[in-house]
Amino acid sequence: MVSRSLGILSHVLPSSIPSVDWFCDNGGVEVLMFILKNDESINRKYALKALTGCTQINDHARVFIVDHKGLGTLMKQLKSEDETVVGNAALCLSHCTQIPKVCAALSKTDIIKDLLVLARDGKKSGLQQNCAILIAKLAQGDQRNLERLRELHGVDILHD
Repeated sequence: MVSRSLGILSHVLPSSIPSVDWFCDNGGVEVLMFILKNDESINRKYALKALTGCTQINDHARVFIVDHKGLGTLMKQLKSEDETVVGNAALCLSHCTQIPKVCAALSKTDIIKDLLVLARDGKKSGLQQNCAILIAKLAQGDQRNLERLRELHGVDILHD
């Protein structure tokens, strides 16, 4: 029952602004984050896709993730073997970069290096694009990320 509900949400939320607003106003983001942190099944994939739809549209969803230590949870999803999960995690993180302190917080991690590896080695073009978008937003958002990108010759890697 949970898998079916999350599956429906993962299809409805990315395309319906009123649904996202209602969902976010009624505690939905908290439920999705709980599933991402605690569930190892297909539910995680559906929850991440639904969460990505929320963060694309709703500022409160982005703020909730940042304020409730969700960035670490999303970064863990970048280590998944499922490229769809990784791509959605990168996309969700790129939405969260609209919150001012996010780029600075992520500059203290190895996210630029991890994203460059994913962008270079990923098999799905959507994964590569989402990683490249996140790299660009991080580099724009904090000078330390840009410096790290230059150190790693990231522009050359992304260009190839």
